[in-house]
Amino acid sequence: MPAIDRRRKEAKVAPFTPHDLRRSFGGDLLDAGADIATVQRLMGHSSPQTTAGYDRRGERSKRQAVKLRHTPFRPTA
Repeated sequence: MPAIDRRRKEAKVAPFTPHDLRRSFGGDLLDAGADIATVQRLMGHSSPQTTAGYDRRGERSKRQAVKLRHTPFRPTA
């Protein structure tokens, strides 16, 4: 029995695959605020669209991103 299966059983965790670990890695990085280009490189994806499939942040993250943009107000005379 592979070591990972022994540890999983000891921890009483439901079965998972190596890809589940990969999915968690990518999704957790994006959840933590890492940019998609960095996560893409870390995961070895050639396309950002592939990495985007791991993005589970949803609409809330889009609204938060828009709030980061500073647009100075310039009154007209």
